[in-house]
Amino acid sequence: KKLSENQTLVVLDTGSSGIAKEPFGLVLGSKKSVLAELDLGNNSLDVSKCRRIVIKSKEQSSQVVKLNLQSNHALFNVKQTETKDVEIMRKFLSVTFVNVTHLNISRCGLNSNAAAIIGNVLALNTALINLDMGMNNIGKHGARFIATGLTKNTNLRVLRLD
Repeated sequence: KKLSENQTLVVLDTGSSGIAKEPFGLVLGSKKSVLAELDLGNNSLDVSKCRRIVIKSKEQSSQVVKLNLQSNHALFNVKQTETKDVEIMRKFLSVTFVNVTHLNISRCGLNSNAAAIIGNVLALNTALINLDMGMNNIGKHGARFIATGLTKNTNLRVLRLD
């Protein structure tokens, strides 16, 4: 709660902090917030933690423009049949973080189902200019989802899939 009242914090680096083990509730949609860079990398985040972020933000977009989710292997562990989880991840990336210009989701264990979510987000998020999806296993089907999303997104300048 105190974090949401801070009006001066511009960069928050929680990388490898174990924040996911604690009750996790960042209020990112606060009108007072000037937080521009958020590093949640290597924190064992999963869909349930993202659900809390989406709920806490009350469907308001954050001001975060650089978002690092690298090495959160359970984050995109979404099965095609789990439509509720798919919807949470879509909201997490296209509503809560609609202003993100730089997104790092490398080493997150992305598969083709997760690539479908990312493809959908690419079609909706016109702010995104840099996307790092390196060191994942999206396969041919996943690449098709990404390509489909890119047909509607003309702002993305950097895409890393290595």
